[in-house]
Amino acid sequence: MNDLFSYEHIQRFNETELGIYKYITANKEKAAYLTIRELAEENHVSTASILRFCEKAGCDGYSEFKEKIRSILGEKPFTPPGSDVEEILQYFNRTCTGAFEEMIEKAAAMIRPAESVIFVGMGASGTLGAYGARYFSNLGKFSSSIEDPYYPLLQDMRDHVLVIALSVSGESMPIINLLQNFRSHNCKILSITNHPTSTIAKMADMNISYHLTDKKTDPYCNLTTQVPVIFLIEILARRIS
Repeated sequence: MNDLFSYEHIQRFNETELGIYKYITANKEKAAYLTIRELAEENHVSTASILRFCEKAGCDGYSEFKEKIRSILGEKPFTPPGSDVEEILQYFNRTCTGAFEEMIEKAAAMIRPAESVIFVGMGASGTLGAYGARYFSNLGKFSSSIEDPYYPLLQDMRDHVLVIALSVSGESMPIINLLQNFRSHNCKILSITNHPTSTIAKMADMNISYHLTDKKTDPYCNLTTQVPVIFLIEILARRIS
């Protein structure tokens, strides 16, 4: 760190800035990726104090200061993720919580007693339902998928069948009608939707929502990312295997 802090720099630091200097020299790998607010909180100072520190260290702002640290560490400048990638990363950050773990365990407890699982969905959700049925079956839980909302249901389903309904909007009328038919057969329903207050979410015995930005090119072409759905399908299959 000698290239970043010269003798002249250190001479100009006051007591507070010397504390920041000592923190950075002891935690340079971590400091290289902290936001200015995070660095301020680590040192119990204001962001204004961090900016004054950077100026005394010969840098034109905090971004330049971090780039100098990374340069000395021999790393390439950090390139922030695009907005689309950032949204997915934020979703996965939300899964690293006790509340998410409890939700997954509750859903897995619903699925385990079922003798068979039926995935239902239309369009892209129907394709993911077919993938889910294959993935569940690969791990030992007999599963199938229905993409035709007018598919006839057998009379002997009842308690041994669990339905997993996939829908981004949660408002697909053909799927709503199909779920009503399943409900009349006393089937349990787990839904995975983007919106927790949607009709399909409310019809289900349990709903898992992923809360991402809706993206559509027209009313019939939904481009909302389905990465969370694949993740949820796989983690649920692994929990019950």
